[in-house]
Amino acid sequence: MNNIDPSSMMAEMQRLSAQAQGGVDRPEAPAVSGHGEGPGAAQGSEEAEAPSFTELLKQSIDQVDELQKASGDVKEAFQAGDPNTSLGDVMIAGEKAGLAFQTLSEARSKLLEAYRSIQNMSV
Repeated sequence: MNNIDPSSMMAEMQRLSAQAQGGVDRPEAPAVSGHGEGPGAAQGSEEAEAPSFTELLKQSIDQVDELQKASGDVKEAFQAGDPNTSLGDVMIAGEKAGLAFQTLSEARSKLLEAYRSIQNMSV
């Protein structure tokens, strides 16, 4: 199971914020002749490999959902009397799911705050 990487989410949010504030032009497709020459060639290949912000956000939401489902499964197994499931397992799974949800909630709050500040910028 993948872990949520808040540092990559924050880096992408900062990049988008800098792009919005500084008017940084970022071409949708790399302006490369296709031969891998010039200074834009390495940058274009790096950007092609990096996941987009939307993909990172979707992955994070999916991971939180998986943790919450796993927590529910462990809780149900404990309630059903599964001898391989302890109360400690239930508590740990619940805490993991809770922390993941809190992290996602904080990221959402930061995104809304950034959106509002961009929306209030004068053009």
